[in-house]
Amino acid sequence: AEVYAANCASCHGAQGEGKDKSPALAGKDAAFLEKELQNFRSGTRQDPMKMMNMMAKPLSDQLMRAFREK
Repeated sequence: AEVYAANCASCHGAQGEGKDKSPALAGKDAAFLEKELQNFRSGTRQDPMKMMNMMAKPLSDQLMRAFREK
């Protein structure tokens, strides 16, 4: 939960409800979200604003797994 609050909540909402142009994450499969973070980090998936690519770039695999605890 702390990892999410520190890295995601400002754009995706405190409960993952989504806000503005950032999609909701609540209810999404944790393995799917982890894979999407990996895709953003590697550049396989591109965010038009590049925000997710920049946010995911420094994340370790271990930290990405921690997002499952949200």
